[in-house]
Amino acid sequence: MNSRNLVLKLACMLFLFSCSNDDSQSAARIENSSLKGSVGETSNNDSVDGSGAMQLALTGVSGKISANLLDVPVFTNTLGTAFISWSTTGTSDAQVYLSDNGEPEKLFGQSPNWRAATAPWIALGRSYTFKLYAGLQKRTLLGEVTVRGVSPITASPVTFSSLNKTLGTTMISWDAKNYPRAVVYVTTDGGKSESLFGRAPTYQNAAAPWIQRGFNYDFKLYASDLRNKLLGQVRVASGSNYFFSFIRSNELKDSKRRC
Repeated sequence: MNSRNLVLKLACMLFLFSCSNDDSQSAARIENSSLKGSVGETSNNDSVDGSGAMQLALTGVSGKISANLLDVPVFTNTLGTAFISWSTTGTSDAQVYLSDNGEPEKLFGQSPNWRAATAPWIALGRSYTFKLYAGLQKRTLLGEVTVRGVSPITASPVTFSSLNKTLGTTMISWDAKNYPRAVVYVTTDGGKSESLFGRAPTYQNAAAPWIQRGFNYDFKLYASDLRNKLLGQVRVASGSNYFFSFIRSNELKDSKRRC
């Protein structure tokens, strides 16, 4: 009888030990899984703030990237220049990759922090996206910025107050900060005679309220009054010649009636 009691006691002790060991292993697994979410790989709760910097809340890694200009003026027969700056925290390695007009990314720079890296090949009509990654494997995107090559002179669409008005208005803007004597001249329908429109290195929304329907106007930005260096140009097309066609058709009807 005593031997049977002894066997039962030993069996109970072994069962209790086995249960306590399983509980400790389960607790360890739970603890390890929670730690992996906080200090392991990037969480899915990443967010992008208004400056384009992505904050990796659980890893403590963050970064931002910026450009001195988002719209880079590109003068005639030249290329524009942008300056790219970036900074990171929580990582000792970072890379910036460049995509030219949607093409595959290429390495632009490698450093956790950099100020005013030069991009002197901005072409007119193309866009360039610079992406900042943490580490050296392009796994964690910290931020991005896109710059465009634009004309130094632009025009707004022509507006007419009504169909009965023969004159419309366009707004001309230009940016030639490096040319203090810059001027803008205008020609009509490809004519050779140019008229002075404005004289200033930069200007926003200079009104041209004399745009006639059916005519084209070329606004040309020059480095100076010598007009030997063209910086850029824009053409304003004022739409169909509805009004003048209407007048001409009425004149023809009247002439037929008189005959």
